[in-house]
Amino acid sequence: MVVVMAVVALVAVLALPRQEERTGMAQRQARDRLRVLLEHARDSAHAQRRAVCVNLNATRAWSSYAAAGGCGGAALQAPDGSASLVDAPSGIAFGGATLVRFDARGRPVTAVDQTIVVGTLALVVTRETGRVR
Repeated sequence: MVVVMAVVALVAVLALPRQEERTGMAQRQARDRLRVLLEHARDSAHAQRRAVCVNLNATRAWSSYAAAGGCGGAALQAPDGSASLVDAPSGIAFGGATLVRFDARGRPVTAVDQTIVVGTLALVVTRETGRVR
């Protein structure tokens, strides 16, 4: 019985920190992928001289061209030709802003900085330049 308890304690001591490390790495990876998606949307809007939207919900972020009066246009493609989207890893949610729209100059349409939360990490889209930090 003592040996079993010692083994369980050892596994708990070794396994729990690794699980937290995996969650932290998954958050950083999702944040970095979301940053790339936002920067690609901004750069595409500027280069193609048309408005681009990035939509977010708790589990996914995706970009599309802005349609007349809204954000329901064709999906923006990533440089490799795939759909430009990021899925949140299991157990991690996106929060904060649910829409980031860039005008034809690559600037955000809103007059305030927009904060997007990925788990416990944050990204800020600056209002004047559209830079993601």
